[in-house]
Amino acid sequence: MAGSTSDTRPNAGATGAPLPLFSPALQERLWYYGKRLSGFLLRGGMIWAMLSILGLFAASYSPWMAVPLIQVYRGWDIPINLGWGGVIPAINYGSVSLALGLVFLVRAALVPWKPLRRGSFVVMGLASFGVFGLFLFQFLYVDFQFVYQLWERESRYLVINNLLGYSMPAQYFAWNPFSFDMNGVGDRWNLFRQLINPGTLLPLVAALLCFFGAVFAPTKAALPQRALMQYPRFIERHRTAWRRGLVGAAIVLGALILARPIVAVRLYFDAQSAIKAGNYQPALVNLKRARQLLPTLDALPEFHQYRGEALYQLGQTQNLDAGLYLAAQYRDSTSLQQALQEDNMLYQRFPNSTLVRQDLALTLEMLANLYTSVKLLIPDNEALATQPQLAATIQIPATALPWLNQLIQIEPDNVYGYYLRGRILFSQQSYENSAHDFAEVVNLSHDKEMKSSAYTYWAFCDVGRNNIEGARALLFTAEKLDDGYFNTTAREALSGLH
Repeated sequence: MAGSTSDTRPNAGATGAPLPLFSPALQERLWYYGKRLSGFLLRGGMIWAMLSILGLFAASYSPWMAVPLIQVYRGWDIPINLGWGGVIPAINYGSVSLALGLVFLVRAALVPWKPLRRGSFVVMGLASFGVFGLFLFQFLYVDFQFVYQLWERESRYLVINNLLGYSMPAQYFAWNPFSFDMNGVGDRWNLFRQLINPGTLLPLVAALLCFFGAVFAPTKAALPQRALMQYPRFIERHRTAWRRGLVGAAIVLGALILARPIVAVRLYFDAQSAIKAGNYQPALVNLKRARQLLPTLDALPEFHQYRGEALYQLGQTQNLDAGLYLAAQYRDSTSLQQALQEDNMLYQRFPNSTLVRQDLALTLEMLANLYTSVKLLIPDNEALATQPQLAATIQIPATALPWLNQLIQIEPDNVYGYYLRGRILFSQQSYENSAHDFAEVVNLSHDKEMKSSAYTYWAFCDVGRNNIEGARALLFTAEKLDDGYFNTTAREALSGLH
């Protein structure tokens, strides 16, 4: 009897076949719920709505813009700026993407009672596309302070990239440091393409998924009557009128918001043309009107330089804008020493001006980049690899370091200044001071690759001070931070220290 009971079990016996992972009853239940879930997702294009929701959630936490070696900007770091003078940091592209995804999720949860129709998908798609479109519009026409910050940091990256001693991934445009512009819409579009990251495109992808879902979604006429909420005829008429009124009001409001920056930029370009034609007084009028319409133009250095040119030609030379114009003219003619002299005079007269401080920093960075060339030499001999050296050709060493000292004084968080000064000090075998600068780079930088390079040269300073154990620990840290395996300098030096 015991043997008979034993034989009734499936897969039992001498063969030793494995038992199923789930019981037949559980398998049948999982199959039933899986079939219902797949039917729910596929019915009416629901899967496209869910994918768009996931895309918006991902957009809220993904990088939107990134300057290699310098900083990554997520949606939460970029406030929405419509150019009307007020910015609320909490209202940013990360929070808006997250809120929009949550609204879509709540709407999708109502599907059993209120199915998603084609119009619902279209509205969701337009809202998602609006996030991407608003950011692009803000970048090209409104937020000049953010654009200038990106331009400034991109220039610093290009300089640092030439000093690393190893290759980073190639960018879309092969620019030279400080040689590209951002005054025109086309220039800002190129900068946008240069620094764009996946987070910027995810709302656009979510919009495309919604539009694709609209193809499979049923129309109102195709839905069964029990799936539609019935209203009396007079209420239905009022609902239709309210919808049309809201749509019309949204279109008018959107046109007013978008037209104002476009008109301001148009006036700004007309002023530039007037200045080139020698019509300085009308140019000043256009510049004044442009700034009234779009206060963010104040953050654009070129705006003040054009205004300064008009004032200078009219005999008004003792003002901030005229000084910025002269400094820019000296830089364009490669008379950097004269530009520095003009910027220093402006800094003495306007010590609290952000524009003057930025202009002075730009001149100092251009001087340091022009007169300093540092190249890393990788020794092949394993014994020599324990003492890596830098060969430096410093045309004006007595001037290069004071420029960098002044740069760090006016911008204490300038990673470029600390990094370049550390490299020059290391080449002069001033290991203690050089190590201090690379430690500052580690503290200030938000980028792993930048920190990896700083730890590498910090380790070289320890080698110069005969602290081999400390150098080995720093090189291990540099190697760990180098996720992309770009820092061959640290890896080759570490192999020589084993």
